[in-house]
Amino acid sequence: MAQLTEVTACFCAEYAGNYLYIAAKRGNDYVVYRYHVVSNTWDTLPPSFNSANQIDCLCCVEDHIYAIHQSLAPRRYSISTNQWQCVAKSSAVDNMGPKTFCNKAAVVFRSCLYVLHGQGVNNRHLFVGFEYYWQPGNAVVYCFDPKKNMWEQKGSTSKMHFGSSLFVVNNRLYVAGGNCSIDPYVNSPKPSGDTASVEVYDDQNNSWSVVKQTHIPPNNLGAVEVEGKVYFIINNFPFDSGIRIPPGEVYPVCLDEWENLGKVNTNAILCYVPVKKENLTTE
Repeated sequence: MAQLTEVTACFCAEYAGNYLYIAAKRGNDYVVYRYHVVSNTWDTLPPSFNSANQIDCLCCVEDHIYAIHQSLAPRRYSISTNQWQCVAKSSAVDNMGPKTFCNKAAVVFRSCLYVLHGQGVNNRHLFVGFEYYWQPGNAVVYCFDPKKNMWEQKGSTSKMHFGSSLFVVNNRLYVAGGNCSIDPYVNSPKPSGDTASVEVYDDQNNSWSVVKQTHIPPNNLGAVEVEGKVYFIINNFPFDSGIRIPPGEVYPVCLDEWENLGKVNTNAILCYVPVKKENLTTE
C-alpha cells in the first residue's frame, strides 16, 4: 500500500466506494486524504472550511462525506461534485462555548448522522493554579437528518462518556469504550478514571440504558459484550473479534489469545475496507 510520508498525525478514517478517506495533519494544516483502492494512489480533497481545525470523525451518508469537528459546525464533501458544503449548526455549537464539548464520536444510524459529545462544562476556578476547571457531565447526543438539513437533540446517556465510540449492532445504537471521567484541572481535558459503561439507545423512549457485561472479565484490552458478540474498542474503533457467546453461557470469555491488542500503537487509526482476492499476493 502506498505510504503517506508527509503526514504528522492521523485522526479518523472512512471508506466509501473505491476510496478510503483519512483526516490527518500536515504541518500546521488539517487535510483529508483520499486513497484509491484500485490504483493504489493518494490525493487530497480540495481545501475546505475550518481547515485550521482538527477533524474528529468522518462519516459517509449516501454520496457525501461528513467531517465532524470538536465544538464546530460540521461540513460535508460531495463525492460527485468534489466540493465542500456547510450544513446546519446544532445547538451544541450555537449555545455553548468552544471548550464545552470534548471527545466527539459519530456514526450513521438509520440514514441519519448521530454525534456523541463528551460533556465537560468549563468554569474559571480562582483557587487553583489552572485557567479552567472542568466539571464533567453525562454525554449528549445530537441527530442530523441530511434530507431536512436539521439537527435534533436526543436523550443524554445515563452515564458519563469521554473518548467513547458510537457503533451500530443489529440495527441498535451503542456507546462503549473510553472513560467515565476527565482530568478536571487542565485547559485541554483528557479522558481519565475507570472505563465507561456500555450503553444502548432506545429510540422509542429516547433513552439510554446500561448493558451488563456478564461474560467479560476485567481487562485492559477494551473488550465489551454486545448482542452476544465480543468487540474490542481499539483507538475509538469497534473491532468485531468474531467471538460469539452461546445463549445460556454462564462463564466468562477467555481473552488471553488477544493480549497483543493492548500493544496497538495509540496513534493508529482503524477502518474496515473490503479486500478483493485478486489484489492479494502470496510469497
